Formats: sequence, structure tokens, C-alpha cells
Amino acid sequence: MKLHILYDRTGRILAAVHLDPAERPYGEAVGELRPVPRKGQMSGDFEVPSEYAERGFVEACGALCIDPKARKLIPIKDRSKASAKGARRSPKR
Repeated sequence: MKLHILYDRTGRILAAVHLDPAERPYGEAVGELRPVPRKGQMSGDFEVPSEYAERGFVEACGALCIDPKARKLIPIKDRSKASAKGARRSPKR
């Protein structure tokens, strides 16, 4: 499954559309709709990992996020591990 995804700086998926015509709910009748990024947002085309593609569009979007540095889809639980590694402590006052 290939998707065009709009996401924020943290990698949270804000909007997504199917790019594979066979997987769109209405086939070719939908056309090429793509969300447009605003300030602080990015968009791109991403291949959904096969283990999530089998679950369907809605469940895949709910279980995945974007790794902004690697520009790829990852499970949401992996993002929390990655952010915990890179988290900095705030200075004591």
C-alpha cells in the first residue's frame, strides 16, 4: 500500500490518501487528492510496511507515524523509544 501523507515535525500523521488506485474506496473516480502542507508540516509518498498494509488503510494510519529524520513509516511505539533516547533534561534552576 502506498500513501501520500501529511505529517507534522514530530512525525504524527495528520492526513493520508491512497496512491494505489485499486485500493481507493471508489477506484479511479476519486482522482489525485493530496493534502497541502502548511507551516510546520511536511508531506510525501510512503510505502506502508507489509505487516500493516494487510490491516487496511485506517488501522495502518492509526498504528504508524513518520520518522522525520529517516523519512519512513515506523510503528508509533518505536517513535516513543526513539524520542526517549534523544530527550534532554531541562537545566535545573
